[in-house]
Amino acid sequence: VPPQEIITRDNVTVTVNAAGNHPPVILNLETNVSELLDGSTVTVLAAVSDPDGPQDLVGGVLRGADGELLGAFEARSQGLFQLELGWPAFAAVEPFDFYGSESRDFGVSFTDFQGEEAAQTFTLAFRCPELSGGCGDGCQRLDLDTACGACGVACPQGQECDPLQDP
Repeated sequence: VPPQEIITRDNVTVTVNAAGNHPPVILNLETNVSELLDGSTVTVLAAVSDPDGPQDLVGGVLRGADGELLGAFEARSQGLFQLELGWPAFAAVEPFDFYGSESRDFGVSFTDFQGEEAAQTFTLAFRCPELSGGCGDGCQRLDLDTACGACGVACPQGQECDPLQDP
């Protein structure tokens, strides 16, 4: 819609842009790792612009696949945002329960002052060392009689643990 002109008294012309607000745009989204090891952190970087100007951008958040809030991005410079998270932050919204490795999807969204939003998703893998799995908020060995093949699953008394077999 082209701008509309409104003429008022004393030959003063006021131009009103009838086009309205435009949503932000995520130009680039990247992580410093594609696979997160126990005890490490991931840094998520987002380059974001807003056609209505940088002053219209409120900020961004990272959410789990079910919408759980993981954190808010911090502005590093105009249009560049960063968020750093470790295993405990991810486990706080969905505790780990896997053998070896697991991938999870996450959503990033940035909002402007009019409520318009830009969103994008990415996948991050979580990996534990050999014979281990994600249990709760970190990795745990799963080749022990007290944790055999799965989190919190004890080997039946008198049997030896084989983590590759169903407990």
